[in-house]
Amino acid sequence: MVYRCTRSSYTSSSSLCRWPLWPWSSRALWPRARTWMGPMPLILALVGLIATPIATTAGENLEDRLGLSSPAVDEHTSAGDVVIVGSGCLFGAAALLYLIGLPLVTGRLRLSQSAVTTVDAAARVLAVAAAIVAVYLVFRAGDTGSRAVWG
Repeated sequence: MVYRCTRSSYTSSSSLCRWPLWPWSSRALWPRARTWMGPMPLILALVGLIATPIATTAGENLEDRLGLSSPAVDEHTSAGDVVIVGSGCLFGAAALLYLIGLPLVTGRLRLSQSAVTTVDAAARVLAVAAAIVAVYLVFRAGDTGSRAVWG
């Protein structure tokens, strides 16, 4: 199925457009989106993995510079330190999901079709679980940070 939308389908609320509106979260649950999105989810997961230690280091430097020390700030720091685990898991799941979708990779593995299907299903489950965990860890770090600032 090819996704085709006319200009009017973007603007008219009554017409239905079959263009995927939520592509970044749907790659694991929507296999056809793999060809449409290509390596973009993997690249975005890599950007998140790179940005996480940068944000953590910036927060720790700010904490040291302002001389902040309270249980709420310590809780936020601890929550922020764990976000890298979620980012790493998300990147690993995105890489597995991308690589298992490449015929070049699956052809070299010399696995049966049922084994490839099983690994593909496991990769989808891991990707969804990793996305949920990553979102939860980022939410928790942000929530503890807001509580540290605003009480």
